[in-house]
Amino acid sequence: LFKAYLLNVLIKFKLFNGKKVKTKMMYDSENRYYENDYALAFEKTYEKDKKYSFIGILPKAKGQFKLENLNISQLITQKKKGYIQIAIPKFEYKWKRNIVPSMIDTGMVGIFNVFVPALNPMFITSDATNKYVNEIIHSTAIKVDTEGTKAAAVTSTTVKNSVSIMPKKKIVLNRPFAYLIRNNKTGEILFVGKVINPSK
Repeated sequence: LFKAYLLNVLIKFKLFNGKKVKTKMMYDSENRYYENDYALAFEKTYEKDKKYSFIGILPKAKGQFKLENLNISQLITQKKKGYIQIAIPKFEYKWKRNIVPSMIDTGMVGIFNVFVPALNPMFITSDATNKYVNEIIHSTAIKVDTEGTKAAAVTSTTVKNSVSIMPKKKIVLNRPFAYLIRNNKTGEILFVGKVINPSK
């Protein structure tokens, strides 16, 4: 659970295009924050066992931003002492996509090529067809509210036969921001993303 409280007041969240949408905000305070040249961040540790934390990241520059430009790995090492007030919008996102094109762009092409028997050694079969990955569907879902955070990720892969061979601060997240969920014991980042419009 978040140790935060929700005011039944609609706050205006400014989108990249300048338009504003109304959203409910959760409020709290902390005595530590993170800061580097590109962003300010706060950490909310989940109450149950202190194992996980939500880290909200507000870019200093307004407008479009890329996660890699915030230097997040360096940011979360820059912990500073100081009383801050924070505000977090409630949000919920679901995402599902075939990530094969993205993997091909990184140079991983063999397992997707029907002409290349890259996967055949993994299967015991007497036919002459090649085995190839047809699609890899990655799905994620995350919900953040005063009850805490629910998050899940699933990746499924479909393999097919080639039947015929063919080719002091205030950190108010009232504009687009980044976030991550971290395992505090291992330091592993479990989720990272951007909230562009919390009303969607």
